[in-house]
Amino acid sequence: MDLLGHLTDSSKEEANEALQKASELQTYLNEPIDFNGNTLQVGSSFGIRILSIEVAGVESAIREADVSMYKAKKGQKGSIVTFNSNDSGLT
Repeated sequence: MDLLGHLTDSSKEEANEALQKASELQTYLNEPIDFNGNTLQVGSSFGIRILSIEVAGVESAIREADVSMYKAKKGQKGSIVTFNSNDSGLT
């Protein structure tokens, strides 16, 4: 799946870095945790919004990141989703 196709070339480098950092964090979070002799496993999904001049404000950026996060949670476990300007909300 092309996560970055909707971005301009100038945003793709930052988006790739954000995706890489999210992937690294996800790998770290997926490590088993020993807690009082029990092994715990944590899963994670990420929604990413790359900011640009098209964002109306902080509230819009947070709402759009939330849309991406909920799409990630609704999709395959452990997914990472970037916001696409065609996303107006959950489907």
